[in-house]
Amino acid sequence: MRAGRLAAARVPELLGIALLMAWAVHARTRDLGAPLWIDEGISMGIARHPLTAIPPLLRQDGSPPLFYVLLHWWTGLFGATVRSGHALALLFAVLAIPAAAWAAWRPFGPRAGVAAAAIVALDPFAAGYADELRMYSLLLLCGLLATGAFLRAFVVAPGHRAWSAAFAVALAAVLYAHNWGLFFGAAAGLAWLMLVAVAGPRRRALLIGGLIAFGGAALLFAPWVPTVLDQAAHTGAPWSHAPGPASIGHASTRMLGGQPSETVLLLFAAAGLGGLLRRRSSPPARALAAGIVLAAGTFAVAYAWSNLSSPAWALRYLSIVLAPAAVVIGAGLARTGPVAALVLAVLFLTGWYDNPTHDALAHKSNVSVVAARLGGRLRAGDVVFSTQPESVPVLRFYLPGGLRYATPLGAVPDPGVVDWRDALTRLDRPAADAMLRGLLAGLRPGGRLLLVQPHFASPGAPWTRRIRILAHEAIRDVHADPSLRIAHKVIPHRGYNRSEVSGLLVERRPAARAPHA
Repeated sequence: MRAGRLAAARVPELLGIALLMAWAVHARTRDLGAPLWIDEGISMGIARHPLTAIPPLLRQDGSPPLFYVLLHWWTGLFGATVRSGHALALLFAVLAIPAAAWAAWRPFGPRAGVAAAAIVALDPFAAGYADELRMYSLLLLCGLLATGAFLRAFVVAPGHRAWSAAFAVALAAVLYAHNWGLFFGAAAGLAWLMLVAVAGPRRRALLIGGLIAFGGAALLFAPWVPTVLDQAAHTGAPWSHAPGPASIGHASTRMLGGQPSETVLLLFAAAGLGGLLRRRSSPPARALAAGIVLAAGTFAVAYAWSNLSSPAWALRYLSIVLAPAAVVIGAGLARTGPVAALVLAVLFLTGWYDNPTHDALAHKSNVSVVAARLGGRLRAGDVVFSTQPESVPVLRFYLPGGLRYATPLGAVPDPGVVDWRDALTRLDRPAADAMLRGLLAGLRPGGRLLLVQPHFASPGAPWTRRIRILAHEAIRDVHADPSLRIAHKVIPHRGYNRSEVSGLLVERRPAARAPHA
């Protein structure tokens, strides 16, 4: 009888989670065909390699393998198309909704679970990456599973070895999904030490559980450590920048849907969390403290690393921060009672609905437009020169086969992969300036070369500044040779929010015929 009453009491919450999942599917399937931008082209390029070739290739790319392996299997079943790739990202995003509910359900209660699920389902930040062929929705899913397992292993059932093992697996999945998983792992270690310090008689159980959890994760991740060390030494993120103080507020605003939404959400969540914090020794209070350390600690470690070591900063990486943050905010909203539903409804209707818009997702990049207009004018063996090296995989995805590719870094032997190893150093060499000139000089009469140039609004990193210089030099090189002409061109007339390029089909003029005697 009691079990039946408990099950019946949970029906409204379970129904609410199911409706949130249905909404996510309904709202996000319309943009499955949105064109790929640079990073999505890289995803497809790597995933189309043989499975055993993917881990070695990632020494050039700088990413862990989990997403690419899953995408390889997925495209093997459903085809390497834009729609199938986006469907995989959407699948991860939809699964993240019940994962958020599960993570917050204990020890914060069913209402907290629904509130956390609503944030993950409706937040524009999470919605944007549900239609992106990258690992960010997978990272959010793995982060939520890791957060829930952590709270169960060290707060709800301290010392429970099965939950400690589950957290080890979930943390390893986070580490294999994205390199910011290392920052999450560091924050989890800090949260565990905090709980051990206040554990009292349960300290020994928590210590053993921590050894199982973190030792197990380290053991599972150990095969990838040599690759991580090699990536750290040679790839990095040359296009990134060191975040400043303004980046903190910008990150929060981006992650929670904009400044008004962010302010309202955090104010009401804080009002609810105040009651939890007053009961310092209760499991919900300890879970709340742990969740805050997981979210704020991950952010702080990433921020510090990007300033003290090599830059590794991009707002899209905040998916791993959103995972514990959604659980904490859901716990706070749940304490406000029916007001929580009203707050979420107002946010959804006034700022989150239809955000990101269909227009924003449909205009991430114009590479597909350039390829459609100029690809048919190319012949097998023609060269495609991209002054931005990372554009090659998406160009190769959309352009016809049989073409050769080159960048300022040289000829591209595998156009599905970007070789980031010491890329900025190689881009600064004189050979990078001369690469296009050599290709143009080698064009025979009637020969063609497709020059693809990026349009940067405000290049801030050394990488993008250098590429902008090379792009200007490329135009100068074309116009400096009177035997060259621009046969066709595609110049964008609107803004594309992720990557925007122009395409110039350069042709060597036919040799003039000698006059008849």
